[in-house]
Amino acid sequence: MITINGTHGTTASCKPLILKDGFLLKKTTQKRMGDGAYLWSSAAGYGFELAKAWVVHGYTNNWHQETNGVVFVCKADVNDTELVDIETEECKAALAEIMDYT
Repeated sequence: MITINGTHGTTASCKPLILKDGFLLKKTTQKRMGDGAYLWSSAAGYGFELAKAWVVHGYTNNWHQETNGVVFVCKADVNDTELVDIETEECKAALAEIMDYT
């Protein structure tokens, strides 16, 4: 088990649900990068900006219609098999695209 300190960007309408029930891992048909709750690590110092950019990216790509977003700063205990390495070339390209929308 690994403890991650990170950020999670989402739409304002999701905020009350997350505060009430936590992150619910459910199957989705949207398949952006797979099922799950995504946290940007705070360790590098730019997790807040990445979480914010993710919300903007979702609006720009019509994943949602909300212009108001929120960023959660949180801690999660996860298995190392549940982590995605964002240093792969595929993830770097996706992050570069997202950061263009900030």
